Amino acid sequence: MSLTDTIKQQLITARKTGQVIPRTVLSTALGRIENAGKQTGAVLNDALAFEQLKGMLGEIDLGLTQRRQAQRDLGTLLDERALITSIMAAYTPLSDDELRSAVNHAVHGGAKNIGAIMTSVRAHFGARFDNNRDGARASTLARVALAEQAPPAVQLA
Repeated sequence: MSLTDTIKQQLITARKTGQVIPRTVLSTALGRIENAGKQTGAVLNDALAFEQLKGMLGEIDLGLTQRRQAQRDLGTLLDERALITSIMAAYTPLSDDELRSAVNHAVHGGAKNIGAIMTSVRAHFGARFDNNRDGARASTLARVALAEQAPPAVQLA
């Protein structure tokens, strides 16, 4: 199930059970995702949805910072952040199989160095790729893939 479909399902559940905060957050998220798709003409996919959720997290974090500095009640922002984070958690971090597949695709597509492979992997996953969580593993997989592609070393007599 796609990320957008997951949000739609959770929104239906929140509406049926009368949960105010999840209903508000999920309908806002769904609206942002659909608007981003319409504005850019892009297909609604997980990368676009994930990018919008990351944007929402950034705005919530900014609100939390401002409220803390003003010594105000954090209100529902913590609940909103927890909900968005839980939705995103199902899609991150990327699995080793997903990373390996993207690395192999880049190598077979002609990438001959780690920089080119990492650029390709980042482009493949878009906003779903997290440098902190996925970067080191992708780099290791890229080194292994390049080592397997390298010609055997010539031994001097």
